[in-house]
Amino acid sequence: NSDALLLPGAVTQVVDEFRESEASGMVYGASHFVDLDGRLLINQVPPTPQLWMLMSLCDYLAQPSTFFRRSALMAVGLVNEDLRYAMDYDLFIRLSAYAPARRAPHQLSITRIYDETITRTGGIARFRELKRILRQHTNRRFPPGVAFYGAEYLHYLVERPLRRLKRVPGKDRIRSWLQHALEIASGWVVTLSCDV
Repeated sequence: NSDALLLPGAVTQVVDEFRESEASGMVYGASHFVDLDGRLLINQVPPTPQLWMLMSLCDYLAQPSTFFRRSALMAVGLVNEDLRYAMDYDLFIRLSAYAPARRAPHQLSITRIYDETITRTGGIARFRELKRILRQHTNRRFPPGVAFYGAEYLHYLVERPLRRLKRVPGKDRIRSWLQHALEIASGWVVTLSCDV
């Protein structure tokens, strides 16, 4: 992945985690999300392994900070090449359902986030693919993650053009509202997920 790099010592840390837990099929850790200029945007620290959250709500794993055993990959099958935007998410769900995942207590990678990434440019096609994956793995018509990814899609849809406009009356207010709406949707989805 040309938009990511491993931090020094990351591979050694992951190998140590696999050695400590022979049963684990996957090890993941945190990632620094940065912009194109290398400025820190988010210090992403994923939760402890929670299959229900991964399957029903959202992909909390940073791809470059996620490693898995070859034996686990062979057991669940390779990536689904019919997917374009979330083949890693689908694979992470299958790996987590197959064998316990383990969180490394370290930052393992740096991930660059910018408007031209496949995540940001996927639009409605990405949302539909994520919805299909969530439905497939939960056997539910409306898993909570559909609302989460729907809110994320709307946020990207409005936020991107808004940033490019020089002078828009109320631009900061609209941006603040969008962020607030995404936070509300995220909170609602987490609450809904805990109730199922």
